[in-house]
Amino acid sequence: MVDRNFVLPEPEKEHFTLLMREAEEFSEVEILTYSVLTNHFHILVAVPRIPEPAVRPNPQAVLDKLSRLSGHQSVDNVRQRFEALRKANDQAGEAALLAKYHARIWDIRAFMQLLKQRFTQWVILLVLSGVCQVGRRVGRCVRVTAWK
Repeated sequence: MVDRNFVLPEPEKEHFTLLMREAEEFSEVEILTYSVLTNHFHILVAVPRIPEPAVRPNPQAVLDKLSRLSGHQSVDNVRQRFEALRKANDQAGEAALLAKYHARIWDIRAFMQLLKQRFTQWVILLVLSGVCQVGRRVGRCVRVTAWK
């Protein structure tokens, strides 16, 4: 905070951009242009039409997308859930689980939520690790904002 304004240092801007590109790949949206400023960001995104079910990502493709999100910890859990549904020959359950992930792809709200939550979680890890304290500049510190 400087003069009651949130100031985002350069390393955090760079990490935000990395997370933004990962969310772009997962969500299959296209970032046309963006600007990360010291206290907010602007982003122009093109969201493609949802493809027909036959060409949507299959379970393995969804797992691959999840594994490319840095810090994503539940890929093995999701893989195990898909495998358990296959073993049980529960096609409806597998389709429902796949639909849950398809609902997060090609959706601007899900893209923004993923980006903001992942950045906020990363900042919280900085706070918990002692790299910074909320509201005070200690090394590389930013003020934590809770995103909806």
